[in-house]
Amino acid sequence: MGGVFLGIMLNLIVIIMIVVSILLIDTLIMVSIENKSFDMGILRLVGIPKNHLFLLILIESIMFVIPAFVCSYICIFPLLTLLSRSIKNILGVGFPVIPNGVAILKSILIGVIVPVLSMIYPLYTIHNKRLSETLDTTHSKIIGVRVTIDYTLKKINWPLLIMGLVSVIFGIAVYYFLPLGFIT
Repeated sequence: MGGVFLGIMLNLIVIIMIVVSILLIDTLIMVSIENKSFDMGILRLVGIPKNHLFLLILIESIMFVIPAFVCSYICIFPLLTLLSRSIKNILGVGFPVIPNGVAILKSILIGVIVPVLSMIYPLYTIHNKRLSETLDTTHSKIIGVRVTIDYTLKKINWPLLIMGLVSVIFGIAVYYFLPLGFIT
C-alpha cells in the first residue's frame, strides 16, 4: 500500500514540475521574442517566411531544454541513491536507483513535449504581429502597471481571515494525515 501511495506522490511531483518547466520556458521565450521583435521584423522584411521564424523559436526552446536534460542525467544517480535510502529508512519501501528504459523514454518524451507546449503562446504572438508593429522602435512594447495601496482601511476582514486559516489547517491536515492513513 505504501508503494502505491509513493508512486502517486512521485507522479504528482513530476506533473507539477512539468507544468512549472513549461511556464518557465514559455516566459524565457516570451522575453526573448520581445527583445528580438525588431530583429524578427527585419528577418521578415528581407523575405524569411513566418514558418522559418517558427522553426527558429522551436530550436531556441529546445536549446533551453538540452542543458537541463544533460545536467539532470548527471545528477540523477546520486540523488536517486540518496532519495531511495531516505524513503527506505522512513517508509520501508525502496525503488531502483538506475532508471529503466521506460523512465528514460518518458524523460526524452517530456524533454520534447515541454518545449513544443511552451512555444505555443510565443508563436501565437509572432503570428498575430504585423510587420509594421515589429519594426516600430518609437513605441514601447512593454505596458507598465501602476499599483496603489490604500492604507485608510485599517479594519480586519474577519471572515476572510478565518476562511484563510481554516483552509491552511485543512491543507496541512490533508498533507499530513492522508499519507499517514495510507501507510497504517
